[in-house]
Amino acid sequence: MPSCCLFAPLNSSVVNPISTPSGGFGGEVLGLEFNVDFSDAGLLPGASGIRFGDLILENFSTLPALNGLTVRQFLADENTCLGGGSCVVRIADLGTTLGDVNGSFFEGTQVTDGVADVVVSSAHADIGCPQPLPPPPASCPDFVTGGGWIVAPSGARGNFAVAGGLKNGALWGHLAYIDHGGGPKVKGTGVTGYDVIDDTRRRISGTAEIDDKPGFTYVAEVEDAGEPGRSDRFTLKLSNEYTASGNLGGGNIQLHTCP
Repeated sequence: MPSCCLFAPLNSSVVNPISTPSGGFGGEVLGLEFNVDFSDAGLLPGASGIRFGDLILENFSTLPALNGLTVRQFLADENTCLGGGSCVVRIADLGTTLGDVNGSFFEGTQVTDGVADVVVSSAHADIGCPQPLPPPPASCPDFVTGGGWIVAPSGARGNFAVAGGLKNGALWGHLAYIDHGGGPKVKGTGVTGYDVIDDTRRRISGTAEIDDKPGFTYVAEVEDAGEPGRSDRFTLKLSNEYTASGNLGGGNIQLHTCP
């Protein structure tokens, strides 16, 4: 799904494009469409029994018009925006909200506070690396969102949802991970670092709870190696010495940068 900083309506038909007039907006709307449709079909791992599309958006302080909408209603509104119609929130005001909604829920658990308080749902190597490149200026947002699964050290699926980066010059992000072979269940509680490694890789550092116990830290390294995500890579290293790493077996990592 094409992505860049531009958010605009889609004014032409495209098939498997590298870029579109809608920029990252079209890709995020399509990603949300997939999440809602896959949940309706029972293909997402959350066990709550509540469809992703039926969850209610709350606590949006900067976009209060979204509060009270279901994810399904939000998707319908953004599809209207994408087609150039009138919608609840202007495309120019959305910022990273679509990416937040796409990446904020995992395994029936709210992944991050203050992004979108929805009750429940499911749905972007060696950590030692060369000295990172300097981060982009505050006027140029650089962030990554993603979710999917890798083969965990247990041999079972390791499902994850991850996001991180710079928004309005400040660190932002979240993390959720579960090793279904009896390994740890991880929930990020804060982001302490975001490094630009190269054109396709980013490193996110933060604090976390492991199996509902606080006091841990994590380092997640993600790689957006192109669409549709088969070559994307996710690595997680925890302060309790647990490490998981691999190419995505399913899902996608999406890097969002200024052109």
